[in-house]
Amino acid sequence: MRARLFGLQAMVVLLLCLAQVQAQNIVSEWYPSRVGDSWMYEREELDGANGGIANPETGRWRVEETIESSARLPEGILILKRSRALDPLPVIAHRIPSIRANEAAYILIAGDCVYDVQVENNQLARQFREDLKANRVSAEFCFPMTQGKVWGRVADRPRYDPDFVWHMIGINADPYGIGGATTFHFSAREGSGTMVDRWFAKGIGLVQEITEHHGTYDESRLRLIRTTTNGQTRDYHVVPAHAVPLSSSDCDGYGWQHFVRADGSSFADHSSCVKYASH
Repeated sequence: MRARLFGLQAMVVLLLCLAQVQAQNIVSEWYPSRVGDSWMYEREELDGANGGIANPETGRWRVEETIESSARLPEGILILKRSRALDPLPVIAHRIPSIRANEAAYILIAGDCVYDVQVENNQLARQFREDLKANRVSAEFCFPMTQGKVWGRVADRPRYDPDFVWHMIGINADPYGIGGATTFHFSAREGSGTMVDRWFAKGIGLVQEITEHHGTYDESRLRLIRTTTNGQTRDYHVVPAHAVPLSSSDCDGYGWQHFVRADGSSFADHSSCVKYASH
């Protein structure tokens, strides 16, 4: 009887391991993660503290993200990605603490999702490991991506809490993707007034990202310029993306010229923006 029970337990463990490997294989098809893979982006920081949304202080430069190492852990695959500024940082950088010339970040591929992680001595931080096990960590990406997909809900927040819960907006639904590749647009709230929009292409990675605070205007943008994956380099000419208005107040002043509809089309005037945002 004990031998039979042991055999069943071993079979369950084997099936769980196979499921994890299969999930990680799915992620690798979507999210390039080999050592040496790199992405070059144009980065912009726009600060409307003085000039508002119509005339923000703007910093623009290029940044290269490169995967430096990959290690298998019990929880999944831990990846070290380094970001390096390729152009001199603009003056605005001295007033925005988040801007760095050279910084390292760790990500974890666990199951069919990708997480930003905290690391101690090249291992997952203990608190993060506990939170991950208890489903208290929101995933940045989950695959495969499909129309209507939602991810990022965690156990310690109410189901109606929208923060860091990603919703698929559309697939090839606007002009901000990569020609010849299927591009997925999804977004999440990142605290009161702040929305993050991302565009992602399978096997290529993040195409564009906009983090925008509605109200007191500030904005951070990434737009893909070049990738080197699997030893092949490719250049891109991606149409700069724009966000949609969250409320009719976003349309005030210059706002109706700044925001667009979900399909990327612009507004003819203030009233058309208000009508769209009010639905």
